[in-house]
Amino acid sequence: MTPINELIKVLIHARKRKGLGQGDFESMAGFKQQQISRMEKGNDMKLSNFMAWADALGYDVTLVERGKGNSNGNDHTTKHRESTNLIHQILGKSGSEEQ
Repeated sequence: MTPINELIKVLIHARKRKGLGQGDFESMAGFKQQQISRMEKGNDMKLSNFMAWADALGYDVTLVERGKGNSNGNDHTTKHRESTNLIHQILGKSGSEEQ
């Protein structure tokens, strides 16, 4: 699964956890239901739409520079692993599950 698909799954999970169907989320997020469906399938996903979708669900999206202050060059790998573990926690997956 690609990183963007994992992030999309987090937002779908957040929408469902709030008890919102795509139709309910339509007015809240300012997207038409058909567009929400396409975005949730990984189609039609512009960064601006992703940011608006995350915002409507109460999420902040943060960009972190990799390798800052780490001389061994493995900071990116560590951060990716931490991010993946966090996504798995949100989705209720174990860290050892195949993707």
